[in-house]
Amino acid sequence: MKEPETVHPLCGQHYLVLAQELTLALTSLAANARKMHNVSRNRSDFGIKARAVFRALALISSHTHVTDRCVVVVVTTLTRHSSTHLHEPTMGVNIGDLVSPRATKLEALAGKIVAIDAYNTLYQFLSIIRQPDGTPLQDAQGRVTSHLSGLIYRTSRLLELHMKLIFVFDGQPSELKTEVIRARSERRREARQKWEVAKVVAPEEALKYAKASTRLSDEIIEDAHILLRYLGVPCVQAPTEGEAQAAYMVKKGDAELVSSQDFDCLLFGAPVMIRNLTAPRRDAKLELISLHELEAEQGITREELVDLAILIGTDFNPGVKGVGAKRALKLIREHHGIGQILEAGMFTEAEGLEGYAHVREIFLQPAVNESYELAWGAVNEAQVIEFLCEEHDFSEERVRKALEKITVQTGTNTLKKTQRSIEQWL
Repeated sequence: MKEPETVHPLCGQHYLVLAQELTLALTSLAANARKMHNVSRNRSDFGIKARAVFRALALISSHTHVTDRCVVVVVTTLTRHSSTHLHEPTMGVNIGDLVSPRATKLEALAGKIVAIDAYNTLYQFLSIIRQPDGTPLQDAQGRVTSHLSGLIYRTSRLLELHMKLIFVFDGQPSELKTEVIRARSERRREARQKWEVAKVVAPEEALKYAKASTRLSDEIIEDAHILLRYLGVPCVQAPTEGEAQAAYMVKKGDAELVSSQDFDCLLFGAPVMIRNLTAPRRDAKLELISLHELEAEQGITREELVDLAILIGTDFNPGVKGVGAKRALKLIREHHGIGQILEAGMFTEAEGLEGYAHVREIFLQPAVNESYELAWGAVNEAQVIEFLCEEHDFSEERVRKALEKITVQTGTNTLKKTQRSIEQWL
């Protein structure tokens, strides 16, 4: 099959440039349409309906000579060239090549006390629980409900197994994360623009762009707090990083493991973490990772693991260009720390290691909330039904069926006295 041309024959512009212009015009149209029709509360997606989109195409065609056929080529070319930059929102250090996770089953975690990285979990729900064209679940007023769906149906399954869940929410991010947050926001903005176009002219590409555009809003976080309170699940507010707070709670003995997708938990000192516990997909494999086993297997200490992560790059520093997990491991085994690596002349601080001592301190001595309270309460069925079914249009039959599975969760953090050691159940 002949490869499509990348330059429009009439106007001489690169198709990627035309695609960007088209995307911006469609996004502007969608925003204006929402303003004009904000009285129609039950039609939240009207701004991106096919009729409005094709009107935009006609308008743009008069200026850029973009025909219907070349629009398809534009989007195809655009998705091919930019697909490597479109991933689900991920955060944390990439040390997956160094860990040897243990497979486990959900039933094996029955009765455990789990500190859940709340932001990470909400991102999962918002990214995955979507319609085929990438549109998130919404109520009649156009408010996103994918996160609420994940919380009620996945959480009810975990509570059914008598797990004691603690949702740990992030606080104010470190100033060192400003550039990372800005870059992620820009990637999500671009992904959303591409999603708006793909829904019309390349539906098969729409879902991946939608996932890449996922973001948390204050309303989503507030909704999560409300539903968890009605479910009797305690929430803990971290001063900064939720993973750091969750790791602290496990080390203190108030929880037994951290649930997150991010390996940062290990850098913050979590003795055990589990991945995919809150994944809404049925085929997600549960992975248990022990910090002690990682240290023993790779022959490094936690402090050296932190320096290894800084070499690769974390949310707080860019890392050294071209250094991956395996090369960083080799360097740490040979030199045992970034200070020694710099003394040996391998790199300079200006090569992505600026302020490495401060980054190391963030991981080894993170700011945590030491005055939290844990109290698991009974499920308030009436409030759950009112909040989900009456306010957000959930199926009452489905919600009641989920609630029937939940055994009343009562008690306080006195359960820590009867916990088995991590070694006993790993």
